[in-house]
Amino acid sequence: MVRLDLAAVLLAVTARVTAVTANTPSVVPGAYIVEYEEDQDSNALVNTLGGKASLRKDLRFKLFKGASIQFKDTKNADKMAAKVAKMPKIKGVFPVRRYPVPHHVVHSTGDAVQAIAKREDGGDEFSTHLMTQVNKFRDAGVTGKGIKIAVIDTGTDYLHPALGGCFGPGCLVSYGTDLVGDEFNGANTPKPDADPLDNCNGHGTHVAGIIAAQANNPYGIIGAAQDVTLGSYRVFGCTGDVGNDILIAAYNMAYEAGSDIITASIGGPSGWSEDPWAAVVSRIVENGVPCVVSAGNDGAMGIFYASTAANGKKVTAIASVDNSITPALLSNGSYSIDGVSKSFGFTAGEPGEWAGKVENAVAKGAKYVMFYNNACGHRTVSARVDGISGVAMVTAEQGQTWINALQAGSKVVFLAYFNNTATAGFLSEFTSWGPTFEVESLLAPVAQQGGGLIQAWDAAHATTLLSVSSISFNDTDNFSPVQNFSISNTGKTSITYSLSNVGAATAYTFSKDGSITPMIFPGEVTADFASLSFSPSTFTLPAGQRKIVSVTATAPKGLDAKRLPVYSGYIAINGSDSSALSLPYLGVAGSMHSAVVLDASETLLSRKGDNNNTPVPANVTFVLPPPGFANDTSYRNSTSQPKLVGTLSMGSALVRVDVVPMSNCTTVARNARTVFGTKTIGQPEGLPLLWNARGTFEHNWDGKLDDGTYAPPGLYKFAVKALRIFGDSKVASEYDAADTVNFRIKYLPAPSAKLRRQEGECADGKR
Repeated sequence: MVRLDLAAVLLAVTARVTAVTANTPSVVPGAYIVEYEEDQDSNALVNTLGGKASLRKDLRFKLFKGASIQFKDTKNADKMAAKVAKMPKIKGVFPVRRYPVPHHVVHSTGDAVQAIAKREDGGDEFSTHLMTQVNKFRDAGVTGKGIKIAVIDTGTDYLHPALGGCFGPGCLVSYGTDLVGDEFNGANTPKPDADPLDNCNGHGTHVAGIIAAQANNPYGIIGAAQDVTLGSYRVFGCTGDVGNDILIAAYNMAYEAGSDIITASIGGPSGWSEDPWAAVVSRIVENGVPCVVSAGNDGAMGIFYASTAANGKKVTAIASVDNSITPALLSNGSYSIDGVSKSFGFTAGEPGEWAGKVENAVAKGAKYVMFYNNACGHRTVSARVDGISGVAMVTAEQGQTWINALQAGSKVVFLAYFNNTATAGFLSEFTSWGPTFEVESLLAPVAQQGGGLIQAWDAAHATTLLSVSSISFNDTDNFSPVQNFSISNTGKTSITYSLSNVGAATAYTFSKDGSITPMIFPGEVTADFASLSFSPSTFTLPAGQRKIVSVTATAPKGLDAKRLPVYSGYIAINGSDSSALSLPYLGVAGSMHSAVVLDASETLLSRKGDNNNTPVPANVTFVLPPPGFANDTSYRNSTSQPKLVGTLSMGSALVRVDVVPMSNCTTVARNARTVFGTKTIGQPEGLPLLWNARGTFEHNWDGKLDDGTYAPPGLYKFAVKALRIFGDSKVASEYDAADTVNFRIKYLPAPSAKLRRQEGECADGKR
């Protein structure tokens, strides 16, 4: 629906709220999330594993029943996880993935010399509030009272003067908890406590301030909804990452605490709404609690780089829009100028001897001088005087206001900034692009900008409501040209509606040179638009009634389908009551299934520890540690391990890697089987990989297979297969494939073993 909960509208207001890095989430070794049926128990699950696993996190909640477990033997964890997945009443088993702590994206504005604007006293004129109409709520006395907003982040410094100074009932930050403790880094054991104080990061405090910073603080910052009740759920320690099991717990705890809104600025590249964390957040939304998640800061990666959990179904993904105001950040510096002209006599003209006035102030110890005009407006002033750090001028009215405040004993804080006339209101360059690989429209761009800059006041007071927030026509293979949605008139009078199509630029995914990797920002866009027809296109709707509207799309003509052009636009819905709504739509004028997802030219064999991923020559021999001794540091200098390096040019829901024997060694041949036409003895431990974002993946191999056994010494290659988008995982032709060069493995003898030919070893690789 277009009408959002008021607090959700207010919460979505920020100048540059940032979220994630471009790193693909890593997996916690040996850790898994298990979802089970209603009547199961986490401790009972662990007990059935006979001491082979410990309970990492109990995840028994109203909307999710499960646990995260940590296998003690990480080398055999995949084998045990596979057994757990086959147990009765187990819904699913997923690896615990780690997501990085949110970081700010900071842009220096340089030194402020000219065109410094001022902030006038009066009503709410905070720039982001003006851009999003939050100022209208504040002027009307609507400040979020009675609304509970949970912030899942690094905790909150509630001792900050702008955030109430306390934690607990009656405080601004009144509920929440610390799920991890200071020492948590994403891989070690959490040490939770009841206090969500943010004492070592600040990002959660930053978000809390955007939402509810109290007035009259030393910084002049005002929250969008300063009378809300905040909840704080700390999921990061002082360093490191967080697992999705902790995030699932935090979301469910916030939901069960009665939060009206849940927000997080956390995530990582995904592109799949089936991701377990995204799926859990979607359940919460379906149960009536809006969840707001930042879209990500990976805009430079181009289209099809959606972040989880912002890519969850019905989750509100918030992109970043450039502020209309750019703060003037002043920094100290020293400069030398070659070839400066000789000094000459200079006498300032009327109307003022600025230098003389400043010299008088410096003589009294002044470092900064602020003039106020004796006429209307203000002008630029300058004074080249030794000992002065800065001069400026404000209007007579502003100057008199400050003088009155100083005479009353108040402290005046001056905030300088530039008017941003270049990019104000446009999407920030760093904000991540959708859509998902299954072409589900995100409320981030329509591949970039989603529904556009929110207008909070108009949205909250709209009497025209829509049943959907966006429309996807999908790609040519799955084209759904006819979509229906409803328009409801909740007002008191009849309204006549007129529907029309406002096309947005079509964005090509791939470049003209035949590259299989999406173009980086800014890519290529064209003025080609889809055609839409509406039934009906004009109608009158009595008060209290709703109407089903059918929209039929025709994709743009003349586009290069192989380059996956993504077309989009807005359905404009204009009412006779002067209401104006827009409904974003999106589609792909090409086949997503036809896109190559595995870059064979960038799939190679390297060595563990080679950060440059230098390819090794064919038939190289790797000397592996004895089976079971891969983590023994005493073998570090005497062994080497093969490292598979693969590159996904587009996302893949499933990547499998087969270990293919390249000799006729009887022991190896006896264990081989054929999968999708490939002779294999299994996959390396830790594979396959599920729900993968585009980008590079790496896998070191110590010889261990997915069934817990070790590959016999001999000659092998890796056969990599990546499932195409919308592909059938049971059909071989639905995969892109690439093979590495052949390589040989042999093991060092175990410490107690005699030096002898190892069982199954093929001396010449040809038997």
